[in-house]
Amino acid sequence: MIKEITNNEIELINNLIDYKITSNSFEKCFKYEINNEIVGIIDFSKIYERLELNYIWISSSYRGKKYSKELMNYMINYAQNNNIKNITLEVSVENKIAINLYQKYGFIKASTRKNYYNGIDALLMIRKFDTYE
Repeated sequence: MIKEITNNEIELINNLIDYKITSNSFEKCFKYEINNEIVGIIDFSKIYERLELNYIWISSSYRGKKYSKELMNYMINYAQNNNIKNITLEVSVENKIAINLYQKYGFIKASTRKNYYNGIDALLMIRKFDTYE
């Protein structure tokens, strides 16, 4: 089940993953739980009429079981229900699994960010929503 992460859970989540979640009016962070175990997290920012995917994580023992797809669907449904025009994200050019996932959800390469991840290039990818173009 996907639930919003509460302020009381932020420290627990930050100890679980490499990424650091913060609490602010723009950030939206959700967890995927199975039997009270956190198996996935998605974090994105809502900035006016766009979303920016900040982070998606699936516990190593749950990878390959479509939980990332459920979290992506959740974010896209959120976007469609909140009059969002587009979603953007950066991903390492070396992360082929993530790139393939994003492409399946209609994200396309917008540009390359040189040396974005400690000397490794990143793709800036975007998904536009036809309804609002």
